[in-house]
Amino acid sequence: MTHVKPPRLSALSIMVTDRCDQACSFCYSKYKPRTELSFEKIVSVLDQAADLGAVWLVVTGGDPYRRRDLHAILQAAQERRFAVTLKTHGMHIDQDEAQRLSDLGVQRVDLSVHSRDPQKHDAVTRVPGSHRRTIAALEALKNVGIRVKSSLVVTSNNVEDVPETLSMLVEKSAVNVGFSMGPSLTGSLDPQKQQAQGEALIRARMAVLNHGPHSGCVPESYPRPGDQDVPCQAGRGLAAILPDGNVTPCEVFPLILGNIHEESLASIWSGQAVQPLRDSSYKDHKECSGCEAQGYCKFCPGYSYSERGDWRKASRSHCIPAYALKEAVRRIQVEKTKGDKEVNQPAAVSRSA
Repeated sequence: MTHVKPPRLSALSIMVTDRCDQACSFCYSKYKPRTELSFEKIVSVLDQAADLGAVWLVVTGGDPYRRRDLHAILQAAQERRFAVTLKTHGMHIDQDEAQRLSDLGVQRVDLSVHSRDPQKHDAVTRVPGSHRRTIAALEALKNVGIRVKSSLVVTSNNVEDVPETLSMLVEKSAVNVGFSMGPSLTGSLDPQKQQAQGEALIRARMAVLNHGPHSGCVPESYPRPGDQDVPCQAGRGLAAILPDGNVTPCEVFPLILGNIHEESLASIWSGQAVQPLRDSSYKDHKECSGCEAQGYCKFCPGYSYSERGDWRKASRSHCIPAYALKEAVRRIQVEKTKGDKEVNQPAAVSRSA
């Protein structure tokens, strides 16, 4: 029997806890707290990931600060030379803590900022004062030289605020704007009820495009060729480990590949459960083939799996934002063409009597 060598594991995401002291209305991870990996087990997993070639490590939750041994986990990651990203709401990061994270080698911290308006942000997290504390954490991290990525998830409640929120964030940090509203990992479709739609969504997408490189995309990059590409790196170069030891292609893709309490990470990474995902491509997505918005779609197989039970199928999480982006790009290109014509229009020659 011929064994195909699995691809290198480039990045590992470890969800060290389900616990969180915020209660975001669209949270994708609303499990009841599961049994968490012991510190010793996490260290063992880090060693296994390093042996598989992993360089990048994402420490996430819940909120990782709910674990008292978070600093010890980060120390273990530093000793194994991982490039570490910490995902947290930031409420527990003051200037001293930011310096400690820097000393522990954390290279990037991802924070979520839901609106420029503190009241709207706090309404999402359901924690009064959370906006103030998150922005303070952002500034503290910048002061010690840690890169910050602010994630702005666009919903029907904050879509009108996107231009102003984006303007605030690009002055302070790198920005990732998410327009897809995926199901929760428990299978609930409730988060999708907050999906922004219609004209407001198109204007929000235009605002992101008009911020150019600061927001990670420009109109000239669309449409993208989709048929030649794999959907994403989940299960190809990326894996995630959940608090109960289950291994999945990524933290938002609840396809169970194995459990590290039962077999090694290397065995799971080279196993049969992940192979169909690795063999798939956009050509296998029959519902998406020929779609006029395919070149504008940030397809997430994890969201499709949660919503439809099949990562090859389309989901409203992708389709609504993709069509809005297509229209946003069209409008910007029309405006640019109109502006170019006006600039190049020959000046009228005045006639004297």
